[in-house]
Amino acid sequence: MKKVFVRHNMPMEFMTMLLRCALGEHFKNYIKENGYLKDDEIEKIFEAINSEMSIFMKKDIEVLIKAFRMNFYYPVMVIGEESIENLGAFLDRIKSINGKDYMRICFDLCSADVVFDDDDSLIQEKIAEKYGTADADLFLEFKRNPEEMKRRLDDLLHTFYTGYFKKYESFIEERVKEKVDIHQKKFQENPEEFLKVIGNGDYSKALEDDFEFKIYLCYLEEFTPRYLSYKKTHMFLYGFSEDQKFEWAKRGEHSKEIFKILADETRMEILRLVSKKKWHRNHLVKQMGLTSATMTYHLNKLVSLGMIDVVANEEGKKAQYAINSVKLRTLVDAAVNDILKG
Repeated sequence: MKKVFVRHNMPMEFMTMLLRCALGEHFKNYIKENGYLKDDEIEKIFEAINSEMSIFMKKDIEVLIKAFRMNFYYPVMVIGEESIENLGAFLDRIKSINGKDYMRICFDLCSADVVFDDDDSLIQEKIAEKYGTADADLFLEFKRNPEEMKRRLDDLLHTFYTGYFKKYESFIEERVKEKVDIHQKKFQENPEEFLKVIGNGDYSKALEDDFEFKIYLCYLEEFTPRYLSYKKTHMFLYGFSEDQKFEWAKRGEHSKEIFKILADETRMEILRLVSKKKWHRNHLVKQMGLTSATMTYHLNKLVSLGMIDVVANEEGKKAQYAINSVKLRTLVDAAVNDILKG
């Protein structure tokens, strides 16, 4: 097996802080719904940032990051692919990409079967079909004004770094140091099991192919594992507090959540479908007639408990979803046993 290391990366940390500021309510709900124990220090940091941030900065984050998630994913992929460790070097690298080239890559990454030079009507149709009308409108707006979008993004990244992130760098570095070492040892003991527990999926193919595989522990992400593949690099990002799942794995965990999941007809139908074959998320959306956001919500619930695995395909292909029948039976049996013991 290729050499893989759990590492901490400050540019990656910076981007996850920015994303969390954009999706504050989502993170709060995710923590509550999945029964995680939140980190009080992280909560204090975001409360302080939110109170200090101007309405103009919040609006820029809403438009450029929350509404256009490619402005998170593409910079993150640049960090991983080019092994950028320094924040100044990262900001300079992103700034060096002109608006049109930047948007061309965003179109390539969006997986909607369109490219930057396609006709606007085709772009509108394809992106609206996959992500919704609002996303399609934003793609077109940024396509028509790529240099202005890019200038605003560069300004946002620079201002967010100097005004909000920089003062926490030393604190973050100190907090993650010990956990990175602990997790590297856990990973070396059983790489596939480590990723299965932390990432709720089967990453064996990604570990075996000829791509680099980089694992990033992010303090401020706190939760929500992310798997990305770009060019010749697999990237797995996960939060500082995701290691609670190791304890969950030992206990069999979350009886109430199991029964709540199984009482929902939509989730039951998803389980039935993925028990027959592997599915891409957008194919499930079409099959069940749900919105992309609703499907993502249900899949996240099922994946977080391990009932469904995210299967990372080789050569950078989009991940699929498959039933984890062994884990599903284990969870149900554990839940029943909890009742009988009670």
